[in-house]
Amino acid sequence: MNKSDDKSRTIRILGEDVARRIAAGEVIERPFSVVRELLDNAIDAGADEISVYLKEGGISSIRVVDNGLGMSADDLKLCYCAHATSKIQSLDDLDSLATLGFRGEALSSMAACARLEIISALTGSAEQAHRLVVQAGKIISFEPYRGTGGTVAEVSHLFFNMPARKKFLKRTSAETGMCKTVFIDKAVPFPDVVFKLFVDGEMKIFLNRETLKKRVTDAYHYNEHAELFFEASEQTGDFTLTVIGASPALYRKDRKHIELFVNKRRIFEYALVQAVEYGYREFLPGGLFPVCFVFLETDPGLVDFNIHPAKKEVRLKKLPFIHQTLVGLLKRILTQQAGTVSRRQTEHAKEQTTTYSGGFTFPVSRSEASRMEVIHDAGTSEPAEAEAYEFRYLGQLWKTFLIFDYRNTAYFLDQHAAHERLLFDTLQHEPAATGELLFPLGFEAEEEEAEVIIRNMEQLKNAGIVVQKISRTSFEILKLPQSMQALPENELIDCLKNGRANKDELLHELYAQTACRMAVKEGQEIDALTAVELFKGVLNLENPRCPHGRPLYYSLTKDELYKLTGRTV
Repeated sequence: MNKSDDKSRTIRILGEDVARRIAAGEVIERPFSVVRELLDNAIDAGADEISVYLKEGGISSIRVVDNGLGMSADDLKLCYCAHATSKIQSLDDLDSLATLGFRGEALSSMAACARLEIISALTGSAEQAHRLVVQAGKIISFEPYRGTGGTVAEVSHLFFNMPARKKFLKRTSAETGMCKTVFIDKAVPFPDVVFKLFVDGEMKIFLNRETLKKRVTDAYHYNEHAELFFEASEQTGDFTLTVIGASPALYRKDRKHIELFVNKRRIFEYALVQAVEYGYREFLPGGLFPVCFVFLETDPGLVDFNIHPAKKEVRLKKLPFIHQTLVGLLKRILTQQAGTVSRRQTEHAKEQTTTYSGGFTFPVSRSEASRMEVIHDAGTSEPAEAEAYEFRYLGQLWKTFLIFDYRNTAYFLDQHAAHERLLFDTLQHEPAATGELLFPLGFEAEEEEAEVIIRNMEQLKNAGIVVQKISRTSFEILKLPQSMQALPENELIDCLKNGRANKDELLHELYAQTACRMAVKEGQEIDALTAVELFKGVLNLENPRCPHGRPLYYSLTKDELYKLTGRTV
């Protein structure tokens, strides 16, 4: 090591200008960061009308106009200084924050890496407006100016003194898109505020005062599907959950529109995204994701946003309880909405009895010996009548779908999905008949997987699954319910190791896999009596979907078919 190397490693205090630029880079990443911070300030000022103007994706200029409280001349002189804030006065205030901004970093950071101009006047005051101009952290001018109550803040020439940062800005269209995303994130949880976004002089987004549900559908362009959205809330002593969700009929192939807002701030929390997926799981097929917006309002003392300079992360106390509440709320609402044949419609059918000489009945007997089996009857070829249930079985299509005529509606029942769902319900609610394995099934797990298995061992035992710990990451399965012994070993072990920390979710997956293995398959012939029993079982379901979320049938009414074929209804 030479002397120059020694000198370069000498500890020094950074100059104020260098330190300010580094701090600015933490808070202001790109133009969208400026939009985020200026919108926070406008909302915190109590504005009910906010307009954002972008030029060249915000690289050239970002201007935010609000009709909020505004600032006095004295406050305006201080607002750009580091850690100047009206939100907190002491350390204790951090535990009761109800504002979006609080550190006093935003304007200081903008002033360090751009030209910052603010015109402001106190609303309702006779005091004249003033104009402040700061560039590279230095005041250029401060003077009386024309203006009414509220604030106009403009940030221009972003990163003019940070060429390395400016070099990595994206195309104008990409920066504009990121600014729009932040604009929407800020506007959605404040439906009582008017938001306008102008891009290069043209208004691109206008969100008027409206209900939360209408704000969501307007902001995310779901107006044409607004009737598919529901609003549901649940309140406890510590928090209120409000969900604006779409019916399973509206879905995506990504998680883009599973969005979370905590105390009106958009956040990402994997546990709550997972809770939304769990809530929808029985209603959406695998690989599809719901459209769902979750708004959590909680005591400020139970949430910590003071983790990251850009407030991207959050710590939530009572997260497991919030997770459980959200899953339960979604399942209740979706179950109530599920199906085109309601329980009320089938009440008469459930009170009636129909006796057949063959087939099987639901629910399954508790005895494993009487598990559901498909009865083949080659002699049955005529459609089966079931007058007490007011439906007719018309036959099997492509050895996959069972066709029924029920109250002027044709039902195409997926034989595998229907049988799978009925078996799944039986496995969930009937006591498990446990059998000891002739040879224990051993397997290895990663450390995180092992922790989950150990945590769930007692609940698994109650469900008839006896797992023994051999070493820190080695286990043996000693006992299984008779039904699960049909599962391939790899599927069974994967279910135990897949990282589900919630034992209910783990058991759901095990029962679903077991039911799938036991159910009749596509391409298997079904006799008429068995088909009738399947449809009777489906009619009694609150949620006619398989354990993996697929619908059990497709229905087509007489009127719909008449319209499709051009007949007069």
